[in-house]
Amino acid sequence: MNKTSMLAASLLLSYAAITCNSPIDLTIGIQEGAGLFAEMHKVMQCLIHYEKDLARVHVDWSDEFFPYKDGVNDNGWDLLFEPIAIPATRSNTQNAEKFTIDSTSVHHELHDQCCTAPWVAYDKYLPYRQFVHEKMMKYVRLKPYIQEQWDAFYNQHMKGQVCIGVHARVARQHAWLVPGKRLPQLDDYYKEIDRLIKKHSGEPVKIFVASDSHQAIQQFKEKYGDRVITIEAFRSDEDQDPCILYTSGDYLKKNKDVWHAKKHRAFGGITTLLDCLHLSRCDYMIHTTSNLAFFAAYYNPNIQSVYLPKGVPFKKCPMKHHPSVVNPLLNP
Repeated sequence: MNKTSMLAASLLLSYAAITCNSPIDLTIGIQEGAGLFAEMHKVMQCLIHYEKDLARVHVDWSDEFFPYKDGVNDNGWDLLFEPIAIPATRSNTQNAEKFTIDSTSVHHELHDQCCTAPWVAYDKYLPYRQFVHEKMMKYVRLKPYIQEQWDAFYNQHMKGQVCIGVHARVARQHAWLVPGKRLPQLDDYYKEIDRLIKKHSGEPVKIFVASDSHQAIQQFKEKYGDRVITIEAFRSDEDQDPCILYTSGDYLKKNKDVWHAKKHRAFGGITTLLDCLHLSRCDYMIHTTSNLAFFAAYYNPNIQSVYLPKGVPFKKCPMKHHPSVVNPLLNP
């Protein structure tokens, strides 16, 4: 069974598991090894899929192997976001069916990071991004200190500038997600940055760089000098994914002291989220395949996307006509 067939079968089982129009008391857990925005992706898919029937939503990121927290028993969601509030008219959980979702692939209300159609036909997908943005603004509220840091950085470094955002993903583990199974090289990003700098000749330009690699950040700074702005963040020293469960998961589960010493901790979650938020306030975003790039575009549906690699053919999501999908804008 191929990946698409497996996903379709999973969706059918989920579709049958919930009685339509029955109130739902939903808990959204974690999938071990998933990144922060893969988990956010799952939360938003659940909010869209079950919205009409939700009586309660609890995001439970308290699993020991959720990397973006300090304490073993902390709930990582509560470090970054406010609890999700459901309107009082639907919040009676007395007769609600309890339901828990852990897997990131149970629903397909949003394009996953392998879907290139929303980038290749970017203008056509503006209503899709606006739809997700509206749901995020309705249900997902940042902690005040995150909002304060986001605003302060913008006011100090970005306000009044032409801002070119760059999400340079260099971890080799993600190459299979990209068309051609080859990650863009830094020279590919430089070419697009140089084009935009030329386009805005005579205007003040800043380049906000988010990356999973300290080395990549340093190379951008060496090339573009004080035009480059970044935040201090949890990153890899080379071209490995900062999520160490990808590379050493079995060992870390057996050696929990090593896991807790090396995990991202709360600092990793905060700075990953802020990288995305700062990208969203740029005029342009140069990027490749990633959930973080999708969420930057959900926070700012009007950001101008420059997707790499160039020349990727348009291909609609195969789940467009699946009976469980309720998002009317999945494929315009």
